[in-house]
Amino acid sequence: MTDAIRDSLARGVLALVVGQEADGSWRVPLESDASVTAFALLLRQYLGRLPDTETLRDFVSYLRATQSADGGWQLYPGGPDNPDASVLVYTALKVCGVPSGDPVLMAARRSISRMGGLDSICQPARTLLALLGQLPVAHLPYGSVRLLHEQQGRHPFLDLMGILALGSVVMMRLGTSAAVRPLPESLYLSELRADNPSRQGRVGSMEIVDIPPQGFRCGRISRFFWSMNRILDRRLPVSDADSRADQWLLRQQGKDGVFAGMLLPTGFALAALDQLPGEHEAVINRGLEGWSFFEARDRRGGWYQFSLASAHDTAQALRALWEYSEDASLQPALRAKEFLVSQFQAVTVEGSGGWTFGSSGYPDADTTAIVLWALLPFQALHQTVVARGVDWLLQMQSYNGGWAPYSAVTGPVAKLIASGLFTGYADLPDVDVTARVLRVLG
Repeated sequence: MTDAIRDSLARGVLALVVGQEADGSWRVPLESDASVTAFALLLRQYLGRLPDTETLRDFVSYLRATQSADGGWQLYPGGPDNPDASVLVYTALKVCGVPSGDPVLMAARRSISRMGGLDSICQPARTLLALLGQLPVAHLPYGSVRLLHEQQGRHPFLDLMGILALGSVVMMRLGTSAAVRPLPESLYLSELRADNPSRQGRVGSMEIVDIPPQGFRCGRISRFFWSMNRILDRRLPVSDADSRADQWLLRQQGKDGVFAGMLLPTGFALAALDQLPGEHEAVINRGLEGWSFFEARDRRGGWYQFSLASAHDTAQALRALWEYSEDASLQPALRAKEFLVSQFQAVTVEGSGGWTFGSSGYPDADTTAIVLWALLPFQALHQTVVARGVDWLLQMQSYNGGWAPYSAVTGPVAKLIASGLFTGYADLPDVDVTARVLRVLG
C-alpha cells in the first residue's frame, strides 16, 4: 500500500468518525427526486391537511428550484425530464396556489406535452391522480379482500409479504369510486389531456382521457382484474373481511405514527384509514406528526425525504471502520455495531426477522443482508440476532431461488401480489438483492 493510499484511508476514516451520531448511527438526509415532495403534498391535499402558508411557500420554492432547463422535472440530476415527476410536480404547484400563467407552469406544460401528456405517466402517478378525480376510477388498483384472507390460517402470510401486503390492504379501501375526492374544478388537469376525443371519459363535470395504465402489469389485463374483483366483493361480500383488513391495517402504524418507515406508504395508509367507518382522527394526526420528521430544508427550500434511512449507511460505515481503521476508531465501530443490533425487528412468532430500510416498519431482504454482512465480524458476540436474521432470509427465498426486497414470492396469491396486480407496484426477485443475500449466506 502506498503512502498516498494510506493517507487517504486515514482521512476517510476520520471523516466517518466525525459524522457519527451520538447513538452510534449515521444519518444523512435522503433526497430522492422532486416527485416525492409532490406526492406528499398531493396526499395532504387529499386528506384536507395541507401545511400552513409559510411552509407551503418553502415547498414551492424547492419545486421551482428543481425544474430542469427543459421545463420538466427529472428523476436524477442531469437526466431527461420524466413524465411522472413532471405531472406530479405540476399538479402540486397548482394545488399550492401557483397560477397557470406562471412561467414555471407554462414551461412545464410544454415539457409534459412533448412527453405525451397524461398519456405517458405510469401506475403510481395514475393511482394518485385517480384518487384526486383526474383519471377514471378504472385506473385505481384493487384486489378482493378474500384473496388475502383465505391465507390467514397460514400465519404470518401478510407479514411475509411485507410492504406489498400493506399496499394491497390499502388499495382495498382506496380502489373504489367512494374513495375519490376530486380537486376543485379550477385545479383540474384538462390542459394536460391528449387531444383525442374518441378516448375521452368523464369524472364529475370534467372531460378527461380514458388512457390505459402503463408500467409493469398495468394494461388492460390489470384493469380487467381490478374490475372483476370490485364486482366480486360487491355482489358476494365476505363476512367481516373488511373489518379484519381494517384492523390489520391499524396495527401496522408504528410508535412514531409512520407506516413501513417511509413517507409514501404512510400517506397512502392514512388516506385509506380516512375511509374507515368511525372516528380515526387521532390515528391520522399521529401519522401526520410522524410525517413531519421527513421534512428537510436547505437553500432551495423545503422538501420531503423518502425515508429516514439509517441502517444502510450505518452498516456500510461499520464495515469500513472495521476493515480500514486503526485502534483509535475501534470504539466508534463498536457503537455502530450496538446500534444495528438494537434495530433488529422480529417478524415471525419464532423471533426471526431483520432490518428495515426506513425508521420502522417492515424488514426487507436487502437491508437485512447489508446489516448482516456488516455484523459478520461480530458474529461470536451476537449469535442469536445473526441466526434469526439468517433464518428470516431463508424464509424469504422466492420460488425461483432468488430474493425480492420485501416479498416472499412462494405461492400463487403471493405471486399475484408481488407482480403488482393489487397495487400497481411490483416486488419480484431481484439480482442485486439476491447477490447481497448470497454474500451473507456464503
